[in-house]
Amino acid sequence: MDLSLAEEDQKFSKELREWLAAHLKNLPEQSGDLEEDIALGRQWQAELAADRWVAVSWPKEYGGRSATAFQVALYYHEYARSGAPQPVNRVGINLVGPTLLAHGSEEQRRRWMPPILSAEEL
Repeated sequence: MDLSLAEEDQKFSKELREWLAAHLKNLPEQSGDLEEDIALGRQWQAELAADRWVAVSWPKEYGGRSATAFQVALYYHEYARSGAPQPVNRVGINLVGPTLLAHGSEEQRRRWMPPILSAEEL
């Protein structure tokens, strides 16, 4: 049995690992103040979203990467390994966005999905 990663998956994992390494080195520490930490979380999530590193399984036309299930697993592995802070808008990413994809109108998707990804809307 060959358990090596396909070239496409290796590239995906490497791109994420390099992106996180480059962006985490300038990330400020959380202060313990709720408002400040939420603001930092929003800033971090917006940075992730700008390069399509939030909700990677979402279709490309809605801000994701159309990642395969295996690439999503690789994403979570690399993300956890990096020690990066969790996105601040996990409810939007994990519940609202998929609901809009499954049941929302095109108008609703266009209106709500970009600000969910960037954490403009919580």
